[in-house]
Amino acid sequence: MIYNSPEIIPAKIYFKIIEGASLELLSTEPGAKVEDLNDAWKSIEKEYKKAETKEDTKVLDLSKRMERFAARLEFVILAVKYLRHIKDDELIEKIKERQFTFVWQKQNKYESPEIAEAIFQTDLDRIERQTETIQHKIDRIFELMPKIDENDAAVGITFDENVLIYAAFTDLGYIDPNILPLTQYDALISAGNKKMTALEKQNAKNKSRTNGKRK
Repeated sequence: MIYNSPEIIPAKIYFKIIEGASLELLSTEPGAKVEDLNDAWKSIEKEYKKAETKEDTKVLDLSKRMERFAARLEFVILAVKYLRHIKDDELIEKIKERQFTFVWQKQNKYESPEIAEAIFQTDLDRIERQTETIQHKIDRIFELMPKIDENDAAVGITFDENVLIYAAFTDLGYIDPNILPLTQYDALISAGNKKMTALEKQNAKNKSRTNGKRK
């Protein structure tokens, strides 16, 4: 058998050839004609040309992206604890920049300081619940992701590790990197990228809902 389309060629073999490996990898049996291998490769490249340029199939380092997101969330968690005791306008603005919202407004003239404080504490309660929900999801994702040795991480995540990370992140379970077809590999990467983007934008939905209630 000769792999001659993105639907059947294992992604791992495709990327090995891209990096310079022999076209003989396209054949599952030895002795394939050079002409047939060349034709098969041309067919694969032609069919895959469009998919290769899609932005949502770009391989991202999900581990590092998750770590950055978790660090931003940790800032909000610590800021809320600080604001429980001391109001800090700059800190409040930084939390807003991370798409969390406050019903409480400093310039508003409330009936009493007690009412103003109650509204402010209610805001902090809501933000705290939101961060806890997101933190729970992040922790679960990190638990599912394969552990990468620090020395290996310095060199770069391998193809196999990357497939396993994306598979864990998208809740697809174990996927054999050696037989994953190229088109399914693209679908996996796309699904993982979209899920990460959705997670990062989740707070924006909370913001819209809160603003809608305030109108």
